[in-house]
Amino acid sequence: MKDFFKQVLASALGTFVAFAVFNFFMIIIIFGVIGFFAATHGSKEGVVAVEEKSILFINVEGEVAERRGAVDVVQELLYDEKPKTIGLYEIREALESAAKDEKITGIYLRLRYVQSGWAKIETLRNLLKKFKKSGKFIIAYSEAYDEKMYYLASVANEILMYPKGEFEFNGIYSQSMFFKKTLAKLEVEPTLIRAGKFKSAGEMITEEKMSEENRLQVTELTQGLWDTVVGQIIEDQKQLSAEKLNELAEKVTLTSAKEAYNLKLVSQLVPVEEVETKLLQKSGLKKDDEVRLISWSSYGESTAATRSFLSKKKKVAVILAEGEIQMGSGSDNEAIYSDELSSLIREINKDKDVKAVVLRVNSPGGSALASDVIWRSIEYLKKNKKVVTSFSDVAASGGYYIAAGTDYIFAEPTTITGSIGVFGMIFNTQKFFDNKLGVTFDGVKTHASADMMSGSRSLTPYEKMRIQEEVTDIYGTFLGVVQQGRKKFEDVAAVREVAEGRVWLGNKAKEIGLVDEMGSLDQAIAKAAQLSGLKNYEVVLYPDEKRWIDKIFDSLGGVSWIPSWLQRLVKEPQNQEIYWARWPYDVSF
Repeated sequence: MKDFFKQVLASALGTFVAFAVFNFFMIIIIFGVIGFFAATHGSKEGVVAVEEKSILFINVEGEVAERRGAVDVVQELLYDEKPKTIGLYEIREALESAAKDEKITGIYLRLRYVQSGWAKIETLRNLLKKFKKSGKFIIAYSEAYDEKMYYLASVANEILMYPKGEFEFNGIYSQSMFFKKTLAKLEVEPTLIRAGKFKSAGEMITEEKMSEENRLQVTELTQGLWDTVVGQIIEDQKQLSAEKLNELAEKVTLTSAKEAYNLKLVSQLVPVEEVETKLLQKSGLKKDDEVRLISWSSYGESTAATRSFLSKKKKVAVILAEGEIQMGSGSDNEAIYSDELSSLIREINKDKDVKAVVLRVNSPGGSALASDVIWRSIEYLKKNKKVVTSFSDVAASGGYYIAAGTDYIFAEPTTITGSIGVFGMIFNTQKFFDNKLGVTFDGVKTHASADMMSGSRSLTPYEKMRIQEEVTDIYGTFLGVVQQGRKKFEDVAAVREVAEGRVWLGNKAKEIGLVDEMGSLDQAIAKAAQLSGLKNYEVVLYPDEKRWIDKIFDSLGGVSWIPSWLQRLVKEPQNQEIYWARWPYDVSF
């Protein structure tokens, strides 16, 4: 029996050791493979030399983002997920350098599918238009165009199209879904409490169609957006007119490449194989030569390597504030968290090298409390540094709140902004649980309204009144923040006239005093530098992009199965001890 236990113990110990060693080496192999992949694929094109008579290649397929971002190597390796094709921050510097670079003869703009808000596309279009002032050409090509793609392509000297392609140009629309009947079928009773008659966010829950106020503002938005887009198209494509484009959209005249060519919306119908001939001619190369294309990202990395040697002590910080505004902190890159952004603002405030700040906002709003926390952090920041705001696709509600106190505000003509209002939504699910699921509620409470937010009963008239008072008070605070920050309004009553939860396009927001000037992120940076008396400065983007190794650990879902000491060793090898005296696992028996 003794020998038996010895054999069992030895076998168990041997199995455990073998399993431990196997896992350890598997972890090392995994990180070795991913590390090699990151080293070879983290920058797809790498830093390359620029040849004479090169053409900058801009491939727009997918999202136009504020920042392209680092490649998530795990996602790319396992799921073939590609990085965002265009980052406005990165491409801006590439285009500025290319305009001055004698080796770059022009741009080949390859359009496949454009996914973005109108203001981001307008920003990219303006960057291309600025490049064109250098006298260099832009050629655009696509198999198919819709309104957004043609709007972007219309900045080009020549617009090429596949002979059998499709062309959609029948106007723009905005459509909402309404869930009042759905909730009625489920026997869920919603209560909407709001301040601002145009504050329409909750209507999709409580109504079956748009309110008259919401219909009015959305009609003005869509028509204003269309007029802006058409106006910019005919400014660059002078053979067209607003009357002609509106007629085409109204009669749905335009559906094919042949019709687009006959109506002079495109310059030439060619298959993609023949675009090379056009590019050779434009760049001054011979027919037998190869087209010398260099991707904008590769070119940008090449010029960035040069700029890194010229870094300056004085800095203008650009803070990207993008997504829904939420309290606390989190790892979601698509949201703005009050703790994280406020902490970042405090760090920037302490950085003596940062002389000015640009807040780049792309947010529909969110938590009123989180918005106020961020606004107050910016108020402290303003005591030491000038703060200028640049609006992207949308800066509405909380997105406007956090920017209202800054020293100067820029927006694009197509930016959606305003929505100065507040709403609250509470659901009574008592009948749903009882009648649909057979679930009932019972309990005890110390006071009559202790369970008012539980969702298990209807609100009493008194409770509704108290919540309405709170919403109205928050609205009053919002109005005060705007009046305090936007000196053009004499008093809160003047702000109220353009508030009420109403949204505006950027050019209209300028007219009514919600923004100071139409302009891009570039102009906002220049304004911040001017207000701070800066002539030579470096632009630094915040928050920092996560390193590829951090992205790996995030992608592996918290990696609780990898010991913490090994995570630290892989992530920060330069900070680790050579010798270790610890149990190699994070568990105890």
